[in-house]
Amino acid sequence: MNFNEQIFLRSLMDRPADARKYTEIFKPHWLKTAELQPILAKIFEFTKDKAIPPGINTLREMFIDEDKTAYDIRYKDTLDRLEAVEYTDDQVLYTLDKVKNIMISWSLEAMVQSPDFVQSLEHFEGGEVIKEVQKWVASFEGNNEDVEFKIQDAVEELIKTRGWNQPMTNIQTHIEFIDAWCGGGLRPRQLGIIMAPTGAGKSMCLMIMAYKMATVERKRVMFISNELSMGEITERFGTMIVGKDQDEVIDSPSLIRDRLSDLDPYKIRENLHLVEVNREISTNDIEAIVARNINLYGWAPEVVVVDYMERMKPIVTGMNRENTSGWFGEVAKDLIRMSKRTNTLVWTATQTNRSGYNSDVVQGIAQVQGSIKHLQEAAAVIAMRQRSDYTNATPSLKDTPIKILEFTALKMRHSRKDDKPILVEADFSKIAILKNYHQPSEWDKFDEDEKSGVRTTTGTNKRNRNKKKYNGPATP
Repeated sequence: MNFNEQIFLRSLMDRPADARKYTEIFKPHWLKTAELQPILAKIFEFTKDKAIPPGINTLREMFIDEDKTAYDIRYKDTLDRLEAVEYTDDQVLYTLDKVKNIMISWSLEAMVQSPDFVQSLEHFEGGEVIKEVQKWVASFEGNNEDVEFKIQDAVEELIKTRGWNQPMTNIQTHIEFIDAWCGGGLRPRQLGIIMAPTGAGKSMCLMIMAYKMATVERKRVMFISNELSMGEITERFGTMIVGKDQDEVIDSPSLIRDRLSDLDPYKIRENLHLVEVNREISTNDIEAIVARNINLYGWAPEVVVVDYMERMKPIVTGMNRENTSGWFGEVAKDLIRMSKRTNTLVWTATQTNRSGYNSDVVQGIAQVQGSIKHLQEAAAVIAMRQRSDYTNATPSLKDTPIKILEFTALKMRHSRKDDKPILVEADFSKIAILKNYHQPSEWDKFDEDEKSGVRTTTGTNKRNRNKKKYNGPATP
């Protein structure tokens, strides 16, 4: 049974999930083209070590480091031809289907010739043999994600593989009320979602989280935007880095460069990678971006922030985008799978539906775009919106960059869920959430003292609050 072996190898380099899967179940000597066998072996070797496949240039370096003469004689031309291979998604899917059949054939032959298998037949009846073979064949199916363990084995596997042999520590956003809701932050291999209407500040919130996780938490953070240009992304992060208004940063971008030197102890230059994409992307695209970063810089993220879900597409083909329930449900599942494969924490955002735009109170996760399905996949779902009623009623907040945002914890899988919304002061000009938190009941009424800059609440617990002024810069 023949298949295009060059397309197979190139697809593995561009599809990290497939590379990891075939590393475990495909043998290089199964290829008919002899000169491709050692190349596939190198791909598997690198993937096992880095959890991500190598690119062509990395393969060249591996062979050169091993034996420059052998590279020139045996591998250079083959890698040149491999680099020139072009293919479509349909060709990849066809090739992988053929590969699956070859794996089954070769593996079946090896299994039946195994003395262990022959000996095991003495203990099985015919029906049990069929079940075992069926189970074995199913293990090669690309969509088979079932896992089965005896409880003792499951416990041992958990102990051995917890966090890919790394501690599963919580990663804080350093937005205090969000971390409190999340029980001190989410962990790697989890998904957090910010839900908000259009223009409510989703990107701002994600940027603040990314910046804090990169500087205060000292985590490697990749921020991916499929809406803003690289210039816009840089300007907005620049306002946080410099602590000045966005207009000042735009007029004098060198401020960012100078401030980065001051923040060197926080390793922001190393820890925060910005990515602009100009298309609808899937998690395969994200993993390819991660693979490229590893190949070029030896840098793998611990946190991936995607702005935002509505500009993503599911990996599975043939879906109708008009079916928003199924579409975004699959995107969320893909993000969860990616977080587990890459051992990363993933934060993203999604839009509320039309009922959520004008709702006085965020009533629950039913207000998400299309359906709640993709929220069910998340470990944490937090709703936010701007409260123009408070901003407009407060003279000191009128015609200023200060906005009032309302946050509500809609879902917390492993920690405390608080149904009571929190009102937060945010400085949009400096992309900052200020540390002034209030319950909405505290702001129900305002008196004339507000005009003098003193905010006064009325009711049984009347008290005065002085407006807190943000004086930047945004030190972590």
